[in-house]
Amino acid sequence: EGYAKIILFGEHFVVYREKAIVSGLKDLRTEVSVEKSNSLKIFPEDWDIERVRKAVNSITSSLNIDNKIRITIEKTVPLKQNLGSSSAFSVALVRALDKLYSLNLKEEEIIKHSYEGERIFHGTPSGIDNTASTIGKPLIFQKTENSFKYEKIKIKEPLHILIVPTGEEKPSTLELVKMFRELKENSSLHKKFFEIYGELVEKAIKAMENGDIEKLSYLMNLNHSLLYSFNLSTPKIEFIREKLRRENVLASKITGAGKGGNIIALFSSKEDALKAKEKFNAIYTEVY
Repeated sequence: EGYAKIILFGEHFVVYREKAIVSGLKDLRTEVSVEKSNSLKIFPEDWDIERVRKAVNSITSSLNIDNKIRITIEKTVPLKQNLGSSSAFSVALVRALDKLYSLNLKEEEIIKHSYEGERIFHGTPSGIDNTASTIGKPLIFQKTENSFKYEKIKIKEPLHILIVPTGEEKPSTLELVKMFRELKENSSLHKKFFEIYGELVEKAIKAMENGDIEKLSYLMNLNHSLLYSFNLSTPKIEFIREKLRRENVLASKITGAGKGGNIIALFSSKEDALKAKEKFNAIYTEVY
């Protein structure tokens, strides 16, 4: 199995070696089964099947095993919703192959091999999605010169987060990463936003460790404002955020690449989150 993920802080900024805060969601996951076959077969075929095939070939090559397998996707993270469906698939596949071939892979090795699948789906991914999908807990993630590093966060108080679907199908992550890069490189103002973000994420880490939800909510809203300035929001996203304000939300923001998919909303209590869930008919998860 591979878990869905939400990015709490650091979308796009993480590509440029800034720290990000991410968490896997163990209650929302992709499950696959694998058995040996006379050729590569994948069921069902409702994904971009050619890209999935290439990802499978990349993963089996990385593991140095035969790609003559039958893959059945039994359960999946919602597609094109900024919840890390491709990374959840890649991680689930690596784990299934680990079991089938008795590879005895360690956590770091699952992350490494699933990244090869992510490269097919997203070109030059940071590694944040497949790392969160493997670990399934809140993490500080940072890209390095040739790789990436991560550490688990000890959260003092539970975070009551609602995942709210926008109903908009987002452009590809590749397109949005390119758009972000162009704005960054062509505007000195956008470059300065990186200084703001660097200070913001450090304070967010401390707020989570100290259980300071009020400060965390302020920083989460500020992170959204930075992403908004890079043209990653939409009128629909802002409309939903405004509706959430009427439901006692502390903060809300884009999660993932933006321009659709889902947004996340932080509440002071589980009760407030569940009340809002009834109105938004969304997925609720309690992140620790």
